[in-house]
Amino acid sequence: MKAEFVCTDCRKQFIAEGIKNEYTDPVYGPCVIYTAECPLCGGEGREYSPNQGGDDHEHGMGPSCPSGGCCPGCGGM
Repeated sequence: MKAEFVCTDCRKQFIAEGIKNEYTDPVYGPCVIYTAECPLCGGEGREYSPNQGGDDHEHGMGPSCPSGGCCPGCGGM
């Protein structure tokens, strides 16, 4: 399955053929995650999601931080 991935080591986004990994989560039960090797550093790439690793929530701009803020580090500003 070709998909967009992001490397957990160097944060590079890339498109690759993913490898299906099945596991059992103690809370959610059977789960599947797709991974791929990063072409830049060889690290593990996980499926890219626009909600991963962004800073928007830290400054009151994302859906998880309504006006007034929810982030104690910056007061949501």
